Amino acid sequence: MTVSSESAETAGRPTTPQRNFTAVARRYDSINRILTCGRITVARRKAIDSLPTTSNKFLDLCCGTGEFGRALRLRYPGSTIIGVDINRSMLAQAVSRDCYDLVLAQDVATLELPPGSFNCVVLSLAYHDLGDGGEQVLAMSGRLLAPAGRLVSLELSLPESPLMRWLLVRVLRALESLLTILSRPVLAHTVREIRMSPDWRSVVHEFEAAGFSLMSTTTFLLGVLRLNIYIKGRTHDPA
Repeated sequence: MTVSSESAETAGRPTTPQRNFTAVARRYDSINRILTCGRITVARRKAIDSLPTTSNKFLDLCCGTGEFGRALRLRYPGSTIIGVDINRSMLAQAVSRDCYDLVLAQDVATLELPPGSFNCVVLSLAYHDLGDGGEQVLAMSGRLLAPAGRLVSLELSLPESPLMRWLLVRVLRALESLLTILSRPVLAHTVREIRMSPDWRSVVHEFEAAGFSLMSTTTFLLGVLRLNIYIKGRTHDPA
């Protein structure tokens, strides 16, 4: 099969080494706000607005610094929210926010909790970093979700417009080179991740193969940030 230059440009997105998360734990949220021009906050709000008002049990996978957990706590103050992450430096930031009922420091792929325990599972800026473990985590999410439970997926992406995608990829490549020259390898890696983001439709197919149906998809910042809301075990046409 022949791979087009555009496909090759975005193929094989690298996962983020844990040492990178450790290095930027205190600046992680600021970096995300800068990269998304602040739209990450709007996307979280949109995600929470999309959830049933009866939601009261949340599992925040790869919760990182706890930004999503804090947003959930503000909206659902009496709910049960569990955060899971393998990186202790990131979790230290999450714990300081005091938004989780329980914080688990472990690999999300090895999580063992009772089936059907949650109304909602959150994967925010996390799925692409799971690599080969993504399929296992989706299967586990389906097991832990109650019937008709929601799965929130928020990821950095690329614009759908071929012209905008072409322009952004080249800007990101130049920025990556500049950051490398300036000896900012962690930031350069982050920019490379965005530049090599997979096509969002292929990601949807992976979720569908795991037993989820796409309910809605929303883009922010010309498609650089994409919010997908899935439901367990029921087919809906995307809004």
